[in-house]
Amino acid sequence: MIFVVFLRAINLGRVNRVPMGDLRVALTDAGFTNVTTHLQSGNVVLGSTKRSPTAVATAVERLVSAEFGVDIDVMVRTAGELAKITAKNPLAPRGADAAGLHVAFLKARPGAAARPPAKARDSPRK
Repeated sequence: MIFVVFLRAINLGRVNRVPMGDLRVALTDAGFTNVTTHLQSGNVVLGSTKRSPTAVATAVERLVSAEFGVDIDVMVRTAGELAKITAKNPLAPRGADAAGLHVAFLKARPGAAARPPAKARDSPRK
């Protein structure tokens, strides 16, 4: 199965350095296949026999901690999930190049305290 892996908060200046070449080698040595990275972003596309994005995230978090001494959050989506997100983006103009779309991911659903209730507000009138 193909997964897209997002390593959060790496390679920020001199903080949380994870060289992408070394990461590709470590992931390949750990049994992941067809590992590719994007620049120094921490975005990785890879194949895995694992069936769950959560299982892949856990394995990558442990690997990054053990190999590079960096404890970070890792978010994983399947290639199919990303295709659906791109296709259903309500803010994208029809026919827009998907390469220009931006999406933010959360590792877990926010708890109730993080989701304040919506409040009605007056909109300014002209």
